[in-house]
Amino acid sequence: MDTEPLSSVAFHAYLCDLTVINICTLAYRPTLQWLRRTLIAGQPQQPVSVIDIGSGGGDMLRRIWKWAGKRKINTDLVGVDLNPWSKQSAEKMTSGMPIRFETSDIFDFHPDRRADFIISSLFAHHLTDDEVIRFIRWMDAHAVHGWFINDLHRHPLPYAFIKCFTRLFGFNRLVQHDAPLSVARAFVMADWRRLLMAAGIPMERIRITWFFPFRYGIACQCTDTGSGPRVGVPATFTDGQRSWLLPSGALGVALFQKPSARRLRISGESMTATAST
Repeated sequence: MDTEPLSSVAFHAYLCDLTVINICTLAYRPTLQWLRRTLIAGQPQQPVSVIDIGSGGGDMLRRIWKWAGKRKINTDLVGVDLNPWSKQSAEKMTSGMPIRFETSDIFDFHPDRRADFIISSLFAHHLTDDEVIRFIRWMDAHAVHGWFINDLHRHPLPYAFIKCFTRLFGFNRLVQHDAPLSVARAFVMADWRRLLMAAGIPMERIRITWFFPFRYGIACQCTDTGSGPRVGVPATFTDGQRSWLLPSGALGVALFQKPSARRLRISGESMTATAST
């Protein structure tokens, strides 16, 4: 999907299938949980501004808008995606909600002011390691209070599950190809520690949490308190990893977790996903 040209209709169908998968795999929970814990109870004086990078069809922002509305929290929500069809699909599915969508390469996107919070969901694994480092620095420079990355844990179990799941339930061919590839291009704990260190982010500002089923949440508290909504400070920033690693031959999968690169080779197939520094 990153390179194959699609019509607007095909891309919209692709995003709809991804939304179904996100619902089934509890994809929204890590980000919403972080927002709940970060915003102190009570209504902020000003609208809470959130930028979602790699917003796709806008499903994460729609859920944030509904969540905030139930708590009477005013929001200023913006989604940014490189693909021009994303804006068209997102606006179609977000009718009646005050959410804006922009088409831009993130590194060319310069908002008028910094956002209270910047989030991304299932975006980072599309980047090379150098781009992830640059993206982390971009978020840290453009967020007032904090940023959050919600992405996959590279592991044989979710790879095998999503490959079977998408085929068994007849998702379109792009989803069947991209879903397991996304797991193969994802991260383990050592990757995040290395990337955050390379980006120059102090680990005392970071909390890395493992979420079922096989996701990592990377939460960062920014040092600039600024003005706007009050922000709850976590009591501790701890390593929340939990992992069950299988023998390399258990599913025909060899995991390479060297600190210098992230790679998953799928034996018996021609596909090899690599993102090196």
